[in-house]
Amino acid sequence: MVSEVTKVHTRLWNYVASLLDVKSSCFDIFLGVFGIFGFFGKKLLFDPIDRVRRLGNIGYQADGKWDMKEIANSVRKRRLVGEIPPVYPNGWFGLT
Repeated sequence: MVSEVTKVHTRLWNYVASLLDVKSSCFDIFLGVFGIFGFFGKKLLFDPIDRVRRLGNIGYQADGKWDMKEIANSVRKRRLVGEIPPVYPNGWFGLT
């Protein structure tokens, strides 16, 4: 049993060593695949995602009949709020 495990370990080690042999063509393929995965992994994990959308994409535009000025005025009217509650002594606003 131990000799079989040793043989499998040796074959696995030889296979990995053949991938890391700089002179072999397997190394070039391994390096290319690793580079592609590294590139897309870096873009996925570290680059910011551009989430800018037009107002018409999120429901502010009525069937394409309004231009950008009318959309902006409509949004501005919807945002009008009543009186702001008094400020607490530490500078925070109370949420209700």
